[in-house]
Amino acid sequence: MNEGNSLRKLSGINILVIQKMGTVGGAEKNLERILGYFMNKFSFNATIYGPGEGPFFREMDLGGVPTVRGPLPDWRKGKSIIFRYLARRKMILSLSSRPVDLVYVNDFFYAPYGVALGKAMKCPVVVHIQSDSQEKRVSQYHLNQADAVIVTTKSTYDRLKPSFSSQTILEYIPNGVPSSNNYLNDLSRHSSEMPPQSSPIKFGIVANILPHKGIECMMHVMEELKEIDGWELHWAGNDPQSLLPSLKVKIESMNLSGRVFFHGFIDRMDSFYESLDCLIHPSQFEPFGLAMIEAMSYGIPVLATATEGGKEILGSVENGQWLVPVDDWLSITERLKQFISNPSLLYQSRSMFRDEFEKKYDFDVMGKKLEDIFSRVLRRFSQ
Repeated sequence: MNEGNSLRKLSGINILVIQKMGTVGGAEKNLERILGYFMNKFSFNATIYGPGEGPFFREMDLGGVPTVRGPLPDWRKGKSIIFRYLARRKMILSLSSRPVDLVYVNDFFYAPYGVALGKAMKCPVVVHIQSDSQEKRVSQYHLNQADAVIVTTKSTYDRLKPSFSSQTILEYIPNGVPSSNNYLNDLSRHSSEMPPQSSPIKFGIVANILPHKGIECMMHVMEELKEIDGWELHWAGNDPQSLLPSLKVKIESMNLSGRVFFHGFIDRMDSFYESLDCLIHPSQFEPFGLAMIEAMSYGIPVLATATEGGKEILGSVENGQWLVPVDDWLSITERLKQFISNPSLLYQSRSMFRDEFEKKYDFDVMGKKLEDIFSRVLRRFSQ
C-alpha cells in the first residue's frame, strides 16, 4: 500500500458511528479515543447515530461531535421484525441528506443497521466487535455482509475466522490506550523501591458497579481481609443500577469504611492510577478489559480473573501467574495477603507490566492498524 495515497484517501472522511450505549464503559472510552485520533490526525468529520441519552452522548456533544437521535433496538432481542424495520428505515431517512463515506459500528449488536445503512448510502461498513462473540453471531448479525470486522481478542478471532469468506476483511486488533507520559516523568513512583512502612498497600478496581464485575466475590475478599492491617481498596466507576448504598452498608457492617472507598466516575484517571500499587480485575466475564492495559501503562501490576480478556492480556505475563479462576475469592484473598505481607512482589513487577504494555497495547500501534483497515475498505469500495 502506498502510504502517501493512503493518507490522502483518509483525509477529511465523513464517518458515521452507530452507537447505542450512553453509559461510559470500556467500549465507549475506546470509541472516544479512536474518534479523537482520526479527527486530529486526518480531520475526520464524525457523526454519531443513536438514542443520544446518557453521559457518553453528552461528552460527545461537548466535544463537538454531533448526534442524530434515533431508536436502535437490539437486532436479536428487538420487539418484532416490524419494529426493527421501522427503526432501520428511520435511521436511513434521518441520514439520507448527510455525506457518509464510512459507517463504523461500535460492537456487533447493531451491525445489521450498519450494513443496511452502508447499502443505502453506498459506502463501506466496518464493525468493531468490542465484546466476546460466538460463531452463530456471524450470520445472525449480518457480520459477513460488512466490509471489515475487527475483533479485540485472539480467542474471538480464532472462533469466528472459519465463518467468514474473503469478501469481508477480518482482523485481530487488540485495543490500546495512550502511553502514560506520567509514567515516564515520575520514575521514582514506578521504581522497585519499597514505600515507607507506614503506607498501606493501595488496591484499586476500575469498573462500573455491576454484579458481573465481581462485587460478590470482592465482598468475600473484604471479609477475609478485615482483620489484616496495611491495605486499602479504592473503586472507581459509575453505579448504573444504584447498588452502591447497599454495598456501603455491607462495608460499614465489616468496619471497613476507613479502608474501602468508592470514588464514582472519574473523568481524568491519571491521579487515581498513580496512587495505586495494584489493580484488581475480578470480573465474571470480560471480553477485553481496558482498565487492565490502562493500569499497565502506568506500570501498575494487575491481578485478574481468567476471563477471555484476562487471559488475552495477562496470559503471557509470567506464564499467567497474575490470573486467578473466575469467582475464586479464596485465590484472590491469598494473593492479596502475599502482596500485603511482601510489597516487593508488586514493586519489582512494575517494569514487567509496563514492558508488556509497550509491546502490545500502546494506542499508536492500534491507530496505525485501524488506518490500514479504513484505507483498505475505502480503496476496495472505490474500485
